[in-house]
Amino acid sequence: MNITLQYTLLGFSLNSIIDRREVLDIHETRKAINEERIFPWLKDKYGQDVDISLYSDSDLREINDLFANLNNVVDAESKFGIKRNGLCLLLAYCIEGIQNEVKI
Repeated sequence: MNITLQYTLLGFSLNSIIDRREVLDIHETRKAINEERIFPWLKDKYGQDVDISLYSDSDLREINDLFANLNNVVDAESKFGIKRNGLCLLLAYCIEGIQNEVKI
């Protein structure tokens, strides 16, 4: 799948959840990323609202790898202005993935 499409589809899903005023604890979100369970965790919490059916397992691993890299080297508060909502953090990571034209 095209990189832009990968991250925009995921970003739109996250944005729709944010629009409902949902909040994920940022520390729990970071932990789920680092433990490589972000997508099962999101599916458990939001069901079909996080549609990952178009992604292969390899796609999801590579996206998680990008998220983990960002999670471990980027200060999200200073770079993205995110300090509380894990959903906003994930959306910022999607935007960063598109912006940096990460190869997946």
